[in-house]
Amino acid sequence: MGRKAFLVSNFRKRWFFKRAIRKENKQPALHGDRISEDILREAEIELKYKGYLERQKKQAEQFKKLEDNRIPEDFDYMKIHGMKTEARQKLTRIRPASLGQASRIQGVTASDISVLMIFLKKH
Repeated sequence: MGRKAFLVSNFRKRWFFKRAIRKENKQPALHGDRISEDILREAEIELKYKGYLERQKKQAEQFKKLEDNRIPEDFDYMKIHGMKTEARQKLTRIRPASLGQASRIQGVTASDISVLMIFLKKH
């Protein structure tokens, strides 16, 4: 979906919810049917935070992939020259079992993890 279509879709949804709840008594005005406040609140939250929630879901999937990438126990981090010296030293000392663990070590940056991932795939 293009950006314009996304904006139009979002506008329509917001318009629906604003219209669905009467301002004077906060009761839904949908063909006489009553919808609980909880359902409307949940729908509103989902609408407001949809993009954020999707981004969080993608990040969780990426973290899972990092956890699945195992690092050999006898791996020599000093062989990798595209990584900062501090990162190589910490990885050598801590010996993480996966890229996910390595990514959580203070002083090891995302670019260090990328270099490590590429090196592991090549060797």
